[in-house]
Amino acid sequence: MDFGWNNPTALIEINVRDRKAYLIEKIYRSRMLDDDMISLMNEQNISRNDEIYCDCAEPDKIEKLRLAGYNVFEADKDVKLGIDFVRQTEIYTCHENVNFSKEREEYVFKKRRDGIVLDEPVKVNDHLMDALRYGLYTKSKEAEPGIRVL
Repeated sequence: MDFGWNNPTALIEINVRDRKAYLIEKIYRSRMLDDDMISLMNEQNISRNDEIYCDCAEPDKIEKLRLAGYNVFEADKDVKLGIDFVRQTEIYTCHENVNFSKEREEYVFKKRRDGIVLDEPVKVNDHLMDALRYGLYTKSKEAEPGIRVL
């Protein structure tokens, strides 16, 4: 889960089997207060049993979700290792995941002046991409075959 205010708060369901990740967008909305976020999670029937890996830069939001009964964890936000892991995973999405598809299409990496591409993404419109990286990479460090994370 990637938290935002001006940028959207993004939550994506990730079902993994044999290095294949099947995605379902759950939340992609800006300007949500914490209580609104929790209400929307309830409306979306987000299970309190699902593991939710969150942006650790927002410990207050993580604590509110925990107090609301959600199974939340601080994500490992290592960008390079996370991206490397996501690259090793086959990603399956569907036409309903319009925000994810748009972000994936626009996801680019920084370039040096000499044109060499760096292993660092441009930080724009990457909220579901970050949520995907948080969930896949953090869970991969302890995963068993066949996982479901948000």
